[in-house]
Amino acid sequence: SYIVVKGGNDYVITNPQGYYFATKGAAKVLSFRIGNDVYPFEQFDLKYNRPDIILNDISKFAFADPGNNPNTPLIKSYYVAYQKRLKRLGFNESQLGSTFHTPGITINSADLPLSTKQTVLNFDIKAEDNLYNLKSINVWVNDVPLYGAAGKSINGKTAITHCSVPLGNERNKISISCTNEKGAESYKESFEIIYEGGVVNYKTYFIGIGISNYQDASFNLKYAEKDIKDLAKIAAQKNAEIILLTNENATKENILKLKERLLQTSVNDKIIISLSGHGLLSKDLDFYYATYDTDFRHPEKKGLLYEDLESLLDGIPARNKLLLVDACHSGEVDKDINIQVAETKPEQGVSGISARGSALIIDSSSIGLENSFELMQDVFSDISNGNGAIIISAAGGMEYALESAQWNNGVFTYCVLNALQNGVADTNTDKKISVEELKNYVSTQVQTLTGGRQKPTSRKENLENNWTLW
Repeated sequence: SYIVVKGGNDYVITNPQGYYFATKGAAKVLSFRIGNDVYPFEQFDLKYNRPDIILNDISKFAFADPGNNPNTPLIKSYYVAYQKRLKRLGFNESQLGSTFHTPGITINSADLPLSTKQTVLNFDIKAEDNLYNLKSINVWVNDVPLYGAAGKSINGKTAITHCSVPLGNERNKISISCTNEKGAESYKESFEIIYEGGVVNYKTYFIGIGISNYQDASFNLKYAEKDIKDLAKIAAQKNAEIILLTNENATKENILKLKERLLQTSVNDKIIISLSGHGLLSKDLDFYYATYDTDFRHPEKKGLLYEDLESLLDGIPARNKLLLVDACHSGEVDKDINIQVAETKPEQGVSGISARGSALIIDSSSIGLENSFELMQDVFSDISNGNGAIIISAAGGMEYALESAQWNNGVFTYCVLNALQNGVADTNTDKKISVEELKNYVSTQVQTLTGGRQKPTSRKENLENNWTLW
């Protein structure tokens, strides 16, 4: 039998074989049971989240003749999107279709309380593998890695690790796994604990990085510096600590030095980093944020690589982390599409609308009506083990981020400002704006204001930590 579960705008459709098609919102409440053990959805989502299979099954009931099935192109697009997801995470279907060796992990969960007034939770983790040496222990609190994205190094076929987890305000979902030297990860053990010791004070940090005046003045912008100063003004109203790097101060060296300050944060602190300026793609199609002294024709020399931005937020104590990137090409690029970076030059759009990046030459024959890469991003949750931050990019990997006098800002930042100042993003009317509410509002508004030419994307997500931004 087929099961359909719907709540609000979210739904799950599952078939008798266990495959399902779920919206991202519905994925938050999914879990898998094996015997008496319950595992989070991401443990098996890669194998069983198959919208192509579900839509094909439904079509068999609706269309007796497969040749007259109008859903065939969409089914194919879903399948290609699924293949891209596997490739992105380093898997193939044959691995998922067979039983492959994994290490094991156990914790003394019976001794753990459901709630506590202690600020730190202590427990032991036992990892073991009867074939291969172990490589790392991984611990997440609300999907934010305690030991950084790479985990804590261990060795040998058996390892016992004592773990001390600083608890955040209220709910703490703790997940543990281990990885062996072959890259195989154990099933995750998860439990929740509520901290009842009273609200712990926290600080909000706003770090703004914006460049309007570059060393190469032919690439100057009008509104990038203003973007981050406007955001800093409203952050100051919330008593945030403000750190600004603008124009000649926004060098790669100065930006990377911010990590020293971020390492001094606390568990409950909120980190908001906003970047405005040019976004560039190298010849290898890697994204670089153009720093003040970037060589625009060779961004890899002094530009800031996307992975450098991620590393700023990896392994720091603060668990509430948001990165906003108002720059061209800041979304992930589908490197399977034939794209060439044209000679980098300032781009001027229509009606005084300027773009914050370089021109691309795209082979349109490699892009179908259903863009499988965008489909992958829209349909599937990001289950890669990142740094736990939420990263919202102003534009897709092949798109331009626009600025204009009609917005008096970059359009992305203009929408962020509206969301925070006017409360229009508060869809559940609780007088608070969550990170998810901000993301949804900005995505819709930017597309509306640009006539669909610019579509913000979630470069990294954290479904377990939808924290209150404002």
